[in-house]
Amino acid sequence: MECARVARWTRHGTYSLVFPHGVEPDVQTHNILISGFVKEGKFLRAEELYEEMLRKGIVPNTITYNSMVEGLCKQNRLDEAKHMIDSMASEGCSPDVVTFNTLINGYCKAKN
Repeated sequence: MECARVARWTRHGTYSLVFPHGVEPDVQTHNILISGFVKEGKFLRAEELYEEMLRKGIVPNTITYNSMVEGLCKQNRLDEAKHMIDSMASEGCSPDVVTFNTLINGYCKAKN
């Protein structure tokens, strides 16, 4: 299923998740959507959803950061990916093997 069917744009350009009966999305819900947008090549939407997640006080976890690092690497934004890994550690969230493999893969594809 395309992520856009689960999430929609509001008039103000922010993301609004649509769930029945007022269910509030949690970190896992956001992770699924962010990962889906990254895989669909819609990284701008993933970034906006990540920012909205932070505004709502939902704390990202390793899976969130891994998806964001993947999206940054796919766009050849390697310095930002490295910065995200650094901020991840400062937020008390430990990078894992997936985090580092994703960054290494990004550098290899960029031939750095």
